Amino acid sequence: MKKIIFGFIIGVITCSVIGVVASYVCDVADFKVIVNGSEFVSEQPILDVDGRTYLPLKAIGDVLDIPVYWNEEKYQVEIGTPSNNKKTESISTPTIQSNTFSPTVAEQNAVKKAQSYLKFTSFSYSGLIDQLKFEGFTTSEATFGVNNCGADWNEQAVKKAESYLSYSSFSKKGLIEQLEFEGFTHAQAVYGVEQNGFN
Repeated sequence: MKKIIFGFIIGVITCSVIGVVASYVCDVADFKVIVNGSEFVSEQPILDVDGRTYLPLKAIGDVLDIPVYWNEEKYQVEIGTPSNNKKTESISTPTIQSNTFSPTVAEQNAVKKAQSYLKFTSFSYSGLIDQLKFEGFTTSEATFGVNNCGADWNEQAVKKAESYLSYSSFSKKGLIEQLEFEGFTHAQAVYGVEQNGFN
């Protein structure tokens, strides 16, 4: 059962990453993903993009106890044993053979553009995807860029709340709702507001 579920998830991820789609509709998925009988939970939302499901690789790896690495030198995602790991001893945790892929030039540029935006303002996960799409990136490229830009979405929520409070007054409930409007999850919005002095 575990292999079937894992195979399904990896298959969906692979199709989502390498698929060429002519037109896109991107929404936060309203369905649940169950892994080994438990609901899959991630800070980054599950996206439904034109009928394709996007799941964050790192969160999936954490759930299945399979390491996921970002190889900065080779600019690639590595699942399982990293390619620069010289160890030969057996590993007690479940692993899979390392699978790698090289991002396209557009995907690499999407990562850089996402990081550039985050240097001067704050975004939610979905908000940054929308911004990259506005810049002309496809939904797939924008999603890849945001997934690999290294952002802490709780931290982004704190900064966004702080930004709102710098020029206007909000109640706790009102500020939470404003952050949710910006695309933050409820948990991220609550965290961002409470870190700005609301109890």
